[in-house]
Amino acid sequence: MNMTVLDLIKPEGHVEPFDDISLTDLLWLHTVIDDGVEHLRTHITGNGARVIVFSADADAENSRRSAEALCRRAISAAPQLRGWRLG
Repeated sequence: MNMTVLDLIKPEGHVEPFDDISLTDLLWLHTVIDDGVEHLRTHITGNGARVIVFSADADAENSRRSAEALCRRAISAAPQLRGWRLG
């Protein structure tokens, strides 16, 4: 199992439309089986959110790519994350 920590940066002046639990749920909605996600945690921060993804993949680089792909899918598909980006 690997842990990947990513930051999501919100657009300037953006008001948080959700809390930690809502963001976690939103990300779960955009996972696919190939991501290998076992656990997912989020924490809203002053400039966006910290995302922690625990992956079943034994390769750290593959885990990171999958976590980044998950976040990009969510940013692209979820209106609540319009304008957000990976930090």
